[in-house]
This record gives sequence, structure tokens and C-alpha cells, in this order.
Amino acid sequence: MVYFQYKITSPIGLHARPAANITKAAEKYVSKITIGRDGDKLNGKSLMGMIALKAYEGAVLDVWIEGPDEEEARVGLLEAFDRELSRESYEKLKNSP
Repeated sequence: MVYFQYKITSPIGLHARPAANITKAAEKYVSKITIGRDGDKLNGKSLMGMIALKAYEGAVLDVWIEGPDEEEARVGLLEAFDRELSRESYEKLKNSP
């Protein structure tokens, strides 16, 4: 089992677009992916569950991955989180035409 935490630094937090892109990334892996916040845990491959986390800027997500491709999934999810939930991703989105 692999466990890591991710702190959301994007001012707009986890909303529909990043949640959809993160769940799409999670669906690529066979491993079971669980994502939690403040004690709530849910299926990391569930779009509605991700949105239900109501994770805003500063929130820390807990991520558990268990399965045959857990290390590959960890790397892929960290990339997806950085792409969708970092301040840098927000700045790129804000400044795009």
C-alpha cells in the first residue's frame, strides 16, 4: 500500500473540472484508490465523490493506493494533482486567452 498527502494550493480548490480530470487519471490504474479529507474517505475514481469532498485552497487530501500498479498510480496522481490543484495551474488558467 502507498500513502501520501497533497495540499491544495489553487485558490479555486477542487471543483468539477479538476475533479473530472483527476478521476479520469485515476481510472487508468487497476489499483484501488481512496482519497480522503478530514476523516471522510471515498473512491478516488468517483467524480461525484471527489466533488463531495468540498476541498478548498489549503485543504490536505489523504491518498491511499493499493494494488499491482500502486507506484505508477502514485506518480500519475501526483502529476494530475499538480496539473489541476496547484497555484501554478491556477495562474496558467487565469492568464490563458
